[in-house]
Amino acid sequence: MDYYYLATAILVAIIYYYRKYMKIVESVKHIPGPPILPFVGNALKFIGKTPSDLVTMGEEMIEKYGHFIRILLGPKIIIVMSTPEDIESFLVDGKTMEKSEEYEYTKDWIGEGLITSTGQKWFSRRKIITPAFHFGILQSFVDTFDCNGDIFVEKLKNRQSIDIFPFVVLYALDNICESAMGTKIKAQSNLNSDYVKAVEEITKLITRRHLILPLRNDFVFKITGFQAKQKKLLKTLHGFTDSVIIARRDEIIKNINNSGTNVKSSLIDILLKSSIDGKPLSNLDIREEVDTFMFAGHDTVSSAISFTLYNIARNAEIQRKLFEELCQVFGDDKQRPHTLKDLNELRYMELVIKESLRILPPVPFIGRKLKKDTVVNGKLLPNGADVVIAPLLMGQNSSIWKDPLSFIPERFELDNMSTLSPFSFMSFSAGQRNCIGQKYAMLEMKSLVSKVLMNFEIEVEPGFKLGLKPVIVLKPTGGIKLRLKDK
Repeated sequence: MDYYYLATAILVAIIYYYRKYMKIVESVKHIPGPPILPFVGNALKFIGKTPSDLVTMGEEMIEKYGHFIRILLGPKIIIVMSTPEDIESFLVDGKTMEKSEEYEYTKDWIGEGLITSTGQKWFSRRKIITPAFHFGILQSFVDTFDCNGDIFVEKLKNRQSIDIFPFVVLYALDNICESAMGTKIKAQSNLNSDYVKAVEEITKLITRRHLILPLRNDFVFKITGFQAKQKKLLKTLHGFTDSVIIARRDEIIKNINNSGTNVKSSLIDILLKSSIDGKPLSNLDIREEVDTFMFAGHDTVSSAISFTLYNIARNAEIQRKLFEELCQVFGDDKQRPHTLKDLNELRYMELVIKESLRILPPVPFIGRKLKKDTVVNGKLLPNGADVVIAPLLMGQNSSIWKDPLSFIPERFELDNMSTLSPFSFMSFSAGQRNCIGQKYAMLEMKSLVSKVLMNFEIEVEPGFKLGLKPVIVLKPTGGIKLRLKDK
């Protein structure tokens, strides 16, 4: 008899789930996408696929179903859009959406900083952080890039063949740590730093949780031991940031009493001097924003610089033009410090960097979750759906870019871009939540690429094939292997 009741309960649960599932299917049946199987939707298509496979699958689905696609992973609705018109229509009203659950796995580290916060909290934080990227402060950041760039070049000398990616990661980590916290960790020289190791490990852990679906479950994450490892890493990361906040707070108080002392500003200093509704930010508030910049500011720039060097190494004529521009701006003095004015004059380099960002955007997908039913260009999207904006797929969209697979920096000349929607190029996102640090990032990229090309001729290692890992940040799966020739 017990078996009868159990079987009945299971049957009722299956019927309930199926009816609920069919309502979900009904809500998106007007949107093109692959055939939907009962209960699982399209989930079987993704089993056993590598991150690189996802790129190919995305390209194939766009070719078959267009640039506005519906995918069902069980009951989970995912809408992928990759045209400027749809994206602009979607982003125009930020009140209808919030960040997708993929960002949840970063919150233990970065809390509710600028990336993950919403509503009034996000607006208030954005307002007080904006001055960190004022012209005067950017110059001090450029000085930091220049100094760390010299160290980077020294590390590369006398090396004929190299995986450039890990070197760039440490360079970017040095820059963001000094810019965000006003302290030097010397990551390029001190590989045994506990903080440097913790940043590297927590980044790998977050990436792993995105790629391995069972680890997204909190219980599975705990019993596999990854949660304990994360707590240990966070103790190091948060402890370091907290100690810097306390030290910088004391230093600012001393400088108020000794007004003749001139201290280079960092993000942490601006936050320490800021208030919201007349109340100063707490140490936790400050830590959230500093850790957010540590997470976002080194990972994305590392990929952007590495991919740019890779694309330059593949195009000898573009490399020649870049070197000519560098000679016009810097002469033949490899040691002359780079100024903000110098970097702003590197106009062709900016075109090259943007073209690299178009083809290999550091943030391949931007995720949002709908808080209510939303209409996008006449298409009704149901409440609760995840919407994915795909810069990685947009860069290959021939309806936006002529000959999209060719590397043509000149396409970013103002005359050529004037006819395109501002939502055609999404490497720094767009709308009100665009990347606040895009000027910082562009200057950092220009600075290091300049240093490399003034000191080396670069080419791709023969036989090397670039593999991609598209998670929160697009990364090379097997590094980026280049050959260097000293100039």
